[in-house]
Amino acid sequence: MQALTDPLRVAVLTADPLDLAGMTDLIGRQSGMTHAPHDPQVLVVAAPAVTAGLLGQIRQLSPRREIPVAMVLERFGEADLLTSVETGLRGLIWRHRLTTRRFLALVRTVGTGGSDLPRDMQARLIDDVLLLQQHVLAPRGLTASGFARREVEVLGHIADGLDSAEIAQLMHCSERTVKGIVSALMARRGLRNRPEAVALALRSGLLG
Repeated sequence: MQALTDPLRVAVLTADPLDLAGMTDLIGRQSGMTHAPHDPQVLVVAAPAVTAGLLGQIRQLSPRREIPVAMVLERFGEADLLTSVETGLRGLIWRHRLTTRRFLALVRTVGTGGSDLPRDMQARLIDDVLLLQQHVLAPRGLTASGFARREVEVLGHIADGLDSAEIAQLMHCSERTVKGIVSALMARRGLRNRPEAVALALRSGLLG
């Protein structure tokens, strides 16, 4: 486990040599940060706009999508915002609003597990999620988290302490169907037991 006093490891991805020099120098002069291009905890991306090629570069640096990304952009462009978020985007600041204080605050926020997107981007992301739910997921009986609606219903009943027979009665189906729903969910998500499935649904915000 990383010690609390360890500096935040930050890498910078940009095609602009002035951005690269300035940002890495600024990061290197902070007591709580260090420039670590080969083992980063945060990836700072500076570019005019998000493109498919840029997202491809980010995926190469973070193939498991484990490194959160903070972007400095002139504009977002026509790139898919949901795809950008899936690729790691957690924070964004517009170039014309960039200051040393805001830049360092953005990196720290993203590096500690937070997110910081401009309000217009938040609204756009919500609209994109709603469209995805309406036109792609809902016709397939899925939610935005990837859970099927019947899976969410079953997990809610499990969280309430009901067994398979009681759930089957409430859902007007057979006990075998309930067990099949749970087994398929656990196999698909690599879960070992029902409590893990309920915990995952809670973390996904599906259960209150």
